[in-house]
Amino acid sequence: MHSNDWLHSSIEYIEANLRNRISPSTLAADSGHSLRNFQRLFRDRTAENVMEYVRGRRLTEAMIAIVESKRSILDIALDFQFESQQSFTRAFRARFQFPPKRFRENGVTDHPSMKFRFSADYLQMIERRAITLDPAIIKMKPAFYIGLPIGVDINAFNKPEPVRGTAAFLSEFRERRHEIASPSVTNLADGELLVSYRAFRASTNGKDKLVVLAAVQVASKVHPPHGMQLLSAPSTMAAVFDYVGTLDNYWLASYYIGGCWLPRSRYWSGDAPILQYVQAVEGQTGSYKFRFIIPVRSRFPSLVNRWWG
Repeated sequence: MHSNDWLHSSIEYIEANLRNRISPSTLAADSGHSLRNFQRLFRDRTAENVMEYVRGRRLTEAMIAIVESKRSILDIALDFQFESQQSFTRAFRARFQFPPKRFRENGVTDHPSMKFRFSADYLQMIERRAITLDPAIIKMKPAFYIGLPIGVDINAFNKPEPVRGTAAFLSEFRERRHEIASPSVTNLADGELLVSYRAFRASTNGKDKLVVLAAVQVASKVHPPHGMQLLSAPSTMAAVFDYVGTLDNYWLASYYIGGCWLPRSRYWSGDAPILQYVQAVEGQTGSYKFRFIIPVRSRFPSLVNRWWG
């Protein structure tokens, strides 16, 4: 076998057996590695424990079934190898913050935190360490941002088209940046700034949207120029990730952060906007460096009811 053929075979086996019992020992035996070596190699290449991956895939597929079908939650839980509805609900809440019933009632999936099948490009990103695997946690002070907004389908985060479209968007803002009265405190050497936040359904005609601003941080709260938006961000903890790669694979970095790191971290997603600094990598055509600054908060026993608006 080539170096990663065993891994792709394992992933295919997992995908084919999400509704069946999966044993790490069986996966190891089929891979030709000892159990201990298999588990180590799987984690080295995916940044995730094999059974963490299996559980994340099962919960994601269960979420889709809950939203798209009328089957009972108990039947879906048993179908995906959970012993009871109670154990399923605990695991579901631990990953998605809210119980299954909430997602069914709203008819919307928690797309950014869903776990997808590992792809060759994703595995290569992890192996090359093109994404920060263990981010620094920093403290962000309250801040103001002014920028040019666009709305993006919340389910389009894993597609390259919206990211490619930001080039013209950033260019338009660059030409109008001088209209902002307040002095900028954004260091342009860090790259151009994109600020994004989840728009409540009540303010978007019933549709979930991600609002993205090509923006700068400003020193004071001032009235924004015509067509621009002022955004206030509270003080927050934040996780800092760097990603270097092509725009087509940008979504893989978002997937690692939301679908892998965040669910197994000590944090929930925070209430402040997400910041992204982007700049072309000198001497590497088509390659960019993104810095993600992701607001986080400690996991509390009682969940904050804000995701659905």
